[in-house]
Amino acid sequence: MKFRMKVTNGPNNEWWEEYDKDTTNAQQKAKEIVAFFNSTLLPDEKARRLLAVEVLSANSCRNHEWQKQNLVASVDNRGVYDIMRCVRCGVTGKRRGFDDDVMIDRKYRAKVYRRCDTSQAHLEKLEQRRLDKGAD
Repeated sequence: MKFRMKVTNGPNNEWWEEYDKDTTNAQQKAKEIVAFFNSTLLPDEKARRLLAVEVLSANSCRNHEWQKQNLVASVDNRGVYDIMRCVRCGVTGKRRGFDDDVMIDRKYRAKVYRRCDTSQAHLEKLEQRRLDKGAD
């Protein structure tokens, strides 16, 4: 979901910040962002306060939602990895180690597959072309 939030850290000092997060509740997510910022304040920083939240786009799914596909880790010449698949668009990749970074498979190396929303649109377009070709 794309949303923006208006924050302040004192009188006459307000601004808007824009976010694209995987959430269904922009208000709650904005509160969490402000709370996290306030929990990590440096000595000269002022705490922020949330003033308003506006939803810009409710159906934006920019980030892939990865799900592990194998029960036991696989091994290749580069080491141990898990096979991952996005539950929304179907793009696959490999996750090495315990971090959240997934290296997208070579089959999906085009730029369009880096984001889930553009990947979904592209795959739907390819499927439609395949169906139109089969109808001829």
